[in-house]
Amino acid sequence: MKKIFVILMLLAFFVSPAFAIGLFEGGVNKGQAHDLDFIGANVGEEGQGGQRTIHVFGDIEQITTNDTLTAAEAGKVLVVTAAKTQTVVVTLPDAEADLQYTIICSTDALVRIAPQSGDLIVFTVGSTPTDAGDRLQNNSTTNDSITLVSPDSSNWYVRTINGTWTDIGQ
Repeated sequence: MKKIFVILMLLAFFVSPAFAIGLFEGGVNKGQAHDLDFIGANVGEEGQGGQRTIHVFGDIEQITTNDTLTAAEAGKVLVVTAAKTQTVVVTLPDAEADLQYTIICSTDALVRIAPQSGDLIVFTVGSTPTDAGDRLQNNSTTNDSITLVSPDSSNWYVRTINGTWTDIGQ
């Protein structure tokens, strides 16, 4: 019985599926990766020979002061690390199709999101949007977050929201 158990264990060890994920940067193999978490990534179908391409949506930037975003920064994730007593204003660019930004408050700072004067923020499809140019503000709670997307030239839609965000007018 012991021999069968040992043989089964050896078979399991040698036959078990094992794989590694190659890391490439600029076409250069940077080694192998293990224990990956795909947060904020889209695993695509591209690639050959069992390869997958992972598209990460935007850069992650820590901010402690006001920040004015541009359309070229679409997909960016802002992590607000300002002190509790600070107010940080994130100014969105003019709404245009295919823009998305995520703002995460990792401290108890007060975060305000300011669209351009003619743009609206819509919490859910069919809901009454904010007045043009109205800002949103969190209630100074750690881990508040919001993702805004713009499908057109005048609206920002709340894609995801965590915490309490309030329309505070202009």
